[in-house]
Amino acid sequence: MPDQKRILDAKFPVSDSSVKPLVSYCLFTYKQERYIGESVDAALAQTYSPLEIIISDDCSTDQTYAIIEEKVRTYRGPHRVIINRNEKNLGIGGHISFVAGLSTGDFIVTVGGDDISSPEHVKMAVDAMQASGGAYMVDFDASTINEDGDVIQGRRAIRESFTYNLEDFITDRRKISTFAPGRIIHRDVVDKFPPIASSCPTEDTVFVLRALMLGELRREPIDLIQYRRTESSVSSSANIAKLSVDGIINQYYADLEHALANGILSEVDGQRLRRRVAFESFKRQIKMQNNKGFIRANLARWKVKFYAKLYRRGIPLGPFKDPA
Repeated sequence: MPDQKRILDAKFPVSDSSVKPLVSYCLFTYKQERYIGESVDAALAQTYSPLEIIISDDCSTDQTYAIIEEKVRTYRGPHRVIINRNEKNLGIGGHISFVAGLSTGDFIVTVGGDDISSPEHVKMAVDAMQASGGAYMVDFDASTINEDGDVIQGRRAIRESFTYNLEDFITDRRKISTFAPGRIIHRDVVDKFPPIASSCPTEDTVFVLRALMLGELRREPIDLIQYRRTESSVSSSANIAKLSVDGIINQYYADLEHALANGILSEVDGQRLRRRVAFESFKRQIKMQNNKGFIRANLARWKVKFYAKLYRRGIPLGPFKDPA
């Protein structure tokens, strides 16, 4: 890619993967000079092998990449390490897809540049994936830390394991609990679909839907990572409100049509999923348009609940009628 500068450091060969699957630990960062050092240290300290570590910076204007270079330069461990700096900012969707293209692992672990993995993160993630019975994605738990690294919330709410499939999503009768930081995905989640569009502002729910179209996803109550919550976090209320709903929904439709064309989905499920995505678009638009003010927010919640009841009963009403 002529508009991209790639710096690869592969000083350490990957161990023999004849017994255990090769895993790509992908650390994504953008303007996180305050935190990236700890995140890189945690990546390099992983106990699992064979492991490929990819640390990628999305054209930061601060010292983020310089810190990455210094950390990797002094590393003397067993893992293969690849570092990349994008010449221009690709955004989350484009960045994720580009790094996925660099990776070679059977499984991919995704981590943000301000989060801190436990040393056993990858090992336990692989164990969970292999014990899942064929899930294409496994999400975990986390403790939440603030800008200073202080724990502000212990483990999240789940206390048992859950398995979800496409029917759960289509019918909307069961809440699907997911958590992106530190998740592990099967390689097919990226290889069996086109790259995420640069206009899509997240990979999170895109990967969720892909995993469900391929098979199942699982959620485990295992604390594997310290998730940092700051005002600049993508998941902060202010930043979530800025996400392009159209970009996300268009990616859903693109992946759905690709899955239909390539035999991943049946025609019947494809038709049902189109309707579900239309309903998802409606819900997201309502929430985004009415996220300011107590009264408006509550009216929006009421409206979404009302239409959700109609949707679950199969009533073809409003903006989520079956596509023509």
